Amino acid sequence: MIEFDGVFFTYEGQQDASLRDISLNVGTGECVLVTGPSGCGKSTLLRLVNGLIPHFFPGSLSGTVRVDATADGEAPDGRSFEPGAIPLYEQSKRTGSVFQNPRTQFYTTDTTSELAFALENRGVPEEFIVDRVEQVANDMRLAPLMDRSLFALSGGEKQKIACACVEVAGTDVVLLDEPTANLDYDASLMLADIIRSWKRQGKTILIAEHRIAWILDDITRLVVMEDGAIVREMVGEEMGEVDEGFCQSHGLRSPCLVAPDEVSLPPFCPCDAGECDTCAIENLHFGYEKGHPVLDFDRIPFACGQITAVVGRNGRGKTTFLRCLTGLEKRDKSELRFDGKTWDRKARIKNVFLIAQDVNCQLFTQSVREEVEISLPDGGDASAVDEVLASLDLMDVADRDPFTLSGGQKQRVAIACAVASGRRIVAFDEPTSGLGYGHMMQFATLLKKLVERGRTVIVVTHDTELIEAVADYLLVL
Repeated sequence: MIEFDGVFFTYEGQQDASLRDISLNVGTGECVLVTGPSGCGKSTLLRLVNGLIPHFFPGSLSGTVRVDATADGEAPDGRSFEPGAIPLYEQSKRTGSVFQNPRTQFYTTDTTSELAFALENRGVPEEFIVDRVEQVANDMRLAPLMDRSLFALSGGEKQKIACACVEVAGTDVVLLDEPTANLDYDASLMLADIIRSWKRQGKTILIAEHRIAWILDDITRLVVMEDGAIVREMVGEEMGEVDEGFCQSHGLRSPCLVAPDEVSLPPFCPCDAGECDTCAIENLHFGYEKGHPVLDFDRIPFACGQITAVVGRNGRGKTTFLRCLTGLEKRDKSELRFDGKTWDRKARIKNVFLIAQDVNCQLFTQSVREEVEISLPDGGDASAVDEVLASLDLMDVADRDPFTLSGGQKQRVAIACAVASGRRIVAFDEPTSGLGYGHMMQFATLLKKLVERGRTVIVVTHDTELIEAVADYLLVL
């Protein structure tokens, strides 16, 4: 059981509480989904259970958090303990966590070693570890991912490995923070299967998630949060009230599960029908290992001056496609035909702007204004920076360090850099993976603004709602 009793929590250095008067009991064997808009406190709730608060995230805590879970048959104080009061290495025997960004929880460099890591740390006999890893790999259909570098996996594949690590460790309590943020449609359904298996084993499962459609039929309770407080708990027949209107009013994603490639959109650019020959990437034959192509296409058309959504299963080469499109892969020999010109790799570096899935990796300066200024082309007019910032509602934070901003604000800074760069094509890699409904719609508006400014937009995404809201064309890899 997980128990919150009158919990208030404020992160160190912040004035506003992230959790306000949280009282919640999660019974042994329950599967509870905690949902709500971005910033409502879902992740903070989970950090109190797995001990990351206060060990990694200090702050002011009042109230009580207790967990009832076994560790090798025993737990301190009988069976119940306070997560923040025991070392994290003891905590890891009792609770398993899957983070939104799985890279932050890996300790090794290859998949097989990562699956074995937790049991090796406990001193479990080698024979048991080998058998356990093999069993989980078979049960979770991970054969194609075994003995591979973690750095070579897609975001969704990394998420699968993170879930498998929890399964190998065999903890009683499982915590999942936005677990489908980087998963494709089929992988989300597979994760639901895994959770059903955990339920049959009697595990206690607590999920924090914007996307609810994939798991709605399997939870025992739905908890809705807003501004750090619980505003609604729903069980049984009450969950029948969860429709499109309910979800939108609470900042949640759609309760209807639709595969991205089933969205009714034109499958290719009109240029492919012979009206023009200027919007395509040609001779895209690329792989990281000789004889194993990741992408093997003579021609891929896309929509000039419009928004093309690129979809496909995890590991099908979507991010690699963007890296080749933007000229980041030195061994790529493809060419981009655009607006009557042919761009080789070096020309694409100058004409295509990529906004990565993790925008933190492309922020460099100590102020938002400086960040946009360094994106200006040679000879660019610095006076245009304020206009760009104003158009994206960033003037109020123009002098702030980008790393002190929220995720949505950082994303707008990256878009401001793309606009200031003057580049004709702007590409995004999974830009809405952690966004609730409201922020997703705000992002869709930003994409439309880019098109109004004459940009061509290409978006790699698993987000069906984003595709329905803003895409003009669909490209399935």
